[in-house]
Amino acid sequence: MVQEVVVSIASNYQSPAAPYSAGGLSPATTLVLGAVTGLAFGYLFFTDHGRQFRARVEPRIETWLAELSRVRDTADKVMLAYNGSRGLKERA
Repeated sequence: MVQEVVVSIASNYQSPAAPYSAGGLSPATTLVLGAVTGLAFGYLFFTDHGRQFRARVEPRIETWLAELSRVRDTADKVMLAYNGSRGLKERA
């Protein structure tokens, strides 16, 4: 029911600047994406289930970001070593 209403509104929506579309998306797609984003935000931040979900997921995300940071640091070290060895080869 709700999905049908959203699709109906989105398909009948006429933007005042119809030829323009943000990022190549149609106004209807932009409207639906905005509605879905708002729904997800509302669920995560204004419901008890959303708070519980964030409490379970946030530590995992922090762990993943820390690991990603370590990978980036390693990649930086590899690039420094590669550039340093290349500089040594050019001098020889």
